[in-house]
Amino acid sequence: MDDVNKHIHEYLTHYVEMEGAPQFAVLLKGKWGVGKTWFIDSFFNDRDKKATVDAADPLQTPPKTHLYVSLYGLKSTSSIDDEFFTQAFPFWGSKGVRIAGSVLRSALKLSTSFDLNHDGKSDLTVNGSLPTNSIFDTAARVSKMVLVFDDLERCSMPIAEVLGYINQFVEHYGTKAILLANEVELKARDEADKNKSAEYLRIKEKLIGKEFDILPDATAAISLFCAQLSEANRPRVTLHTDLIARLYHQSTHDNLRRVRQALLDFDSLAQKLDADLLKNESCYTQLLTLFCIYSLEVGTGHITTADLAALTQWPYLGGFIRQTDEHEEKISAVGKKYVGVDITDTILAPTTWASIISAGHVDIEAANLEIRSSARFSTDELPSWRILWHYADLSEEQFYKVLIDMEQEFDTAHYDQVGVVKHIAGVFLALSEATIYSKQPSDIVAVAKRHIDDLAARGMLLSEHTERWRDATSWGGFGFHGIELPPFKEISAYAEQRTAVAVELNRISEGAELLKIMTSDLGQFTRDLTIGAEGGGRYATAPIFNAINVEQFFQAWLKLSPRDKRYIGYMFEQRYKYLNVFPRAHEELQWLSDLHRLCRDASRQAATTFARRPFDEFSHDVLRPAIDAIETAQNPRR
Repeated sequence: MDDVNKHIHEYLTHYVEMEGAPQFAVLLKGKWGVGKTWFIDSFFNDRDKKATVDAADPLQTPPKTHLYVSLYGLKSTSSIDDEFFTQAFPFWGSKGVRIAGSVLRSALKLSTSFDLNHDGKSDLTVNGSLPTNSIFDTAARVSKMVLVFDDLERCSMPIAEVLGYINQFVEHYGTKAILLANEVELKARDEADKNKSAEYLRIKEKLIGKEFDILPDATAAISLFCAQLSEANRPRVTLHTDLIARLYHQSTHDNLRRVRQALLDFDSLAQKLDADLLKNESCYTQLLTLFCIYSLEVGTGHITTADLAALTQWPYLGGFIRQTDEHEEKISAVGKKYVGVDITDTILAPTTWASIISAGHVDIEAANLEIRSSARFSTDELPSWRILWHYADLSEEQFYKVLIDMEQEFDTAHYDQVGVVKHIAGVFLALSEATIYSKQPSDIVAVAKRHIDDLAARGMLLSEHTERWRDATSWGGFGFHGIELPPFKEISAYAEQRTAVAVELNRISEGAELLKIMTSDLGQFTRDLTIGAEGGGRYATAPIFNAINVEQFFQAWLKLSPRDKRYIGYMFEQRYKYLNVFPRAHEELQWLSDLHRLCRDASRQAATTFARRPFDEFSHDVLRPAIDAIETAQNPRR
């Protein structure tokens, strides 16, 4: 354990081991995510391991020295009773016998008076509910356990009522109690009501005898987080504990909860990636590093996933972000504070990272390809464009050799991916702009367009139908050079136009095929159109519905069984659940509106209420929410 909270640990040990009743509670304070819950869990886990079973209490196995309840969202003291009762007596608190256990309860209420100035008169009265489970009517039993109340500021009851309830244990039963709270938020929720704010401070003075500020114990917490990972990744991530702790401190966000989530998500991703890729320690470390940084920055709301491209690309857009507005300054500040981290080496494309961080979804096939193409993944057969992409790191002799070879290849080769064409053209254009390369931009554009035409003729543009390359800023985990230059924009626009034509020509046949699948294999139909645990389907982020005649779709839907109609509704709900990774969903808006209109028309023409029901459910519960969600995503201030 680090020394930052050692004094708190020592005091709590003294507090819980007091032979007599302290007659006061202890308050542990700290911001959300700072590690309050982790600290108290760790403290009592250590004590529980050393505890022995009380012979007079055979039900208490394994031995337990405390009872814990999160007050988050609790609306009544009876809810706290239920939780404590379940923990103290798992059998009687179980669902099957809870009704029988209810006979042990009473409805006793108590009015608690606080004498604040010790003059023998009541200065403040707080109504609190006595614990109503019979087990808590036995003072001897309660006094053996410390009661821990977490998330005080998130409780849905008035604070005065909660503290009055806790005071029953402390004052009347001599129980030891520890409260965990974000006191800043606690005070803020009553800020508008000065009477409530003053009331909290007065009750706190009566109930709380000692209070401490929990400081982030990053190294110890991260070690515990690592222990929760899969057996395959636990040892390797544990070796990087110091790195993770350093990133946490560099972030300045003081949110250990985000670090834990980052490690769990990284563990999930690492288990899905090709095993041979992660044998490269440099690649593994960089992925872990970026996972932590992105999770901390996006998870705390400091930046959004839309900022990841700018964050990783700014050194290639002139060397620095222009300090022209607050947003750019914020992105620049993020890049600067992680000293010792090459935040421009993303390994995965910014759009892939955005999908992982925001939705927990990743196209594993695409991710594996991007990792294999990254500079961190060592191979003896690097493609020429990747070597040239790093031209700034080459010696003069290496640079001109690669440049000549790449120029000859660009004139004669056949490429299979438009992203490679854009990378090569981008480097040539950037070098031409810097007067390092003599070829004219117009000639570079002409050759690039020829390659795009060749890709279209061979049907290779359709292989990009998942549109991964259509991130305008990068491909294969590398940002495009020369991205701001007009000739590069001309190449990008031409590639976009040719691909759009190829896709459109293919869309009608694909739409017809998809409609057949809907009537023959509803499971495959759903997998094709949604993001699931195994990744995204063929059309999960592609606007395919407007390639299907809406009348034909509606007629096919009409022929489905009631069960299959509901399944279709589930598919629509899942399809538009992650709009942040489906930016072109708005292209299906008119199609959805037309389908909604057909349902409403059919409902009005139905002869009975029962006959109207499937149309109303589909239009009102499925289509309308999807339409509203897309419109809101388009116009968030609407």
